[in-house]
Amino acid sequence: MTSLTIEHLRALEEAIASGELEIYRDGMRVQYRSITELQRAYEMVRNQLERTGQLQPAAAALPSVTYAAFIRD
Repeated sequence: MTSLTIEHLRALEEAIASGELEIYRDGMRVQYRSITELQRAYEMVRNQLERTGQLQPAAAALPSVTYAAFIRD
């Protein structure tokens, strides 16, 4: 089994963005059945890269807060 790299993750990102279901990497062709399957593969690769320290985990997004102030004239 080939170890996963950032290049694998980028190839999956590009395929998701373009809607393409085939990826050519390292002389091999991988065809996914759906965008959902492609997204699952992306999540699996991302999680593996995070576990092995090749990718930093995404920072949790802070909730957006809006404050409205009303002033009477």
